[in-house]
Amino acid sequence: MLIKIIEFVKAHPFLVLSAGIGAVVGGSIAGLLTSIPFLGQLLAPVAAMLGITITTIGAIVGHRLDKQFQGVGEDLMEIAQHFFALLADVFGCVFRDVTNS
Repeated sequence: MLIKIIEFVKAHPFLVLSAGIGAVVGGSIAGLLTSIPFLGQLLAPVAAMLGITITTIGAIVGHRLDKQFQGVGEDLMEIAQHFFALLADVFGCVFRDVTNS
């Protein structure tokens, strides 16, 4: 199952990113609207629909970007792998020095 998810992310990097950002923004707006005293419970269905709409718009934009920039997914994955390898090396050096002190 994890392999299928990774393959999907590699094939559709902008879709995953845009839908994820849309979900975060939509969830934040929904959370803010529902936290309003008294009115929040009445606005909850509207906030949920707003969150779903924003996520869907993000997914559509991401899908369009994936179609426009074919092959960018592999480049993004390679950059992310190099970045996290560097980050792991930096943390390894820092914590190695801390534990040796």
